[in-house]
Amino acid sequence: MRDGIKLYTAVYTPKDTAKAYPFLINRTPYSLRPYGVDQVRDNLGPNDYLARSKYIFVYQDVRGRWASEGEFAHVRPHKPVKTGPEFDESADTYDTIDWLVKNVPNHNGRAGIWGISYPGFYAAMGAIDAHPALKASSPQAPVSEWFIGDDFHHNGTLFLAHAFRFLINNDKPHPEPVKKAEPEFEYGTPNGYDFYLKIGPLPNADERFFKRKSAFWAEMMKHPNYDEFWQARNMRPHLKQMKPAMLTVGGWYDAENLFGALRVYQSIEQRQPRSSNQLVMGPWYHGQWARDAGERLGNAAFDAKTSEFYRAEIEFPFFEHHLKGEPDPELPKAYVFETGRNQWRKHDAWPPKQAQAKTLYFHPGGKLEWTAATGEGFDEYVSDPNKPVPFVDYVAQNMTREYMTDDQRFASTR
Repeated sequence: MRDGIKLYTAVYTPKDTAKAYPFLINRTPYSLRPYGVDQVRDNLGPNDYLARSKYIFVYQDVRGRWASEGEFAHVRPHKPVKTGPEFDESADTYDTIDWLVKNVPNHNGRAGIWGISYPGFYAAMGAIDAHPALKASSPQAPVSEWFIGDDFHHNGTLFLAHAFRFLINNDKPHPEPVKKAEPEFEYGTPNGYDFYLKIGPLPNADERFFKRKSAFWAEMMKHPNYDEFWQARNMRPHLKQMKPAMLTVGGWYDAENLFGALRVYQSIEQRQPRSSNQLVMGPWYHGQWARDAGERLGNAAFDAKTSEFYRAEIEFPFFEHHLKGEPDPELPKAYVFETGRNQWRKHDAWPPKQAQAKTLYFHPGGKLEWTAATGEGFDEYVSDPNKPVPFVDYVAQNMTREYMTDDQRFASTR
């Protein structure tokens, strides 16, 4: 990197050296395992179609994680103006691509980047002030802002179970050697609600479990409101003058990064309306589009292999066109799966231009109406943590993938 730090990077090149291939890059804080020249990954790239088509696949541990040097920072703030050795995630991506095009043979001068969840954050950040060789970026379920709507907070409210689970497993020193996988935190009970209830006041979590080893947990506790700490970690204002083609992907039932997918697309579109900014939204949980056929989630069935359709008809031709010059798939602005009818819809804008926003208002007696209530009124209930309002009819240790589609009618019997 420009400041002399070295980032550990694995490069998989096609054995066929008669042709030139593009780079397809994944930058991750979760380890690029396996390590060592005698160890190889079980699969390459975003999907099997791209693996069979052949690319130069690049995996990298981001700064300060696993085998890479430097100091790690969660959702590192972007620096619009950098001088000398100053860096951010945009700069580290730029320097990585610059090194690759100068040192790896048989490339065609084009690069793409993709990632799901936290790697989606790096895919979006890497497209800001991008290297000239970066022609396509696909942030998928990208972290865009950890206070308003992604992962740890929902509309500013701390999502305790998810924040704790993530940081207790991902914000701690790595074991030595780095080849070894970290053990997951042991809760000691299958009942997550009981576990968090027994922690007591929130500061107890640091005393009893984090042991002051999670710098980001401590920062979250110091910044309960949307102050400068969180505002600096909002990437969306910097998503402008994006030169690579953008394909942002999300799932309607993604409890972690639904906000990020929609808002990253929206932010680019508002600052730079153009044809090379596309959105895909399917009926998926977090990353489901890359994991299974996408036929169902919990109790909900979609009568279609939605993930397979996405991989074959959207993701594959997107990268083939922008990185290899294959025919333009002519993707719409928004490729959106409509549940209920269970059909893919093509839109020339998102939200659709014909969409209308309507407001529902609370009324006395537990009613909702299209008109605002007149006069004063209120409803009330006792909030007792020892007698919580359930939202699933089973015991779970953490946030489940299915809870956004779970049948909640059982709660009406309380």
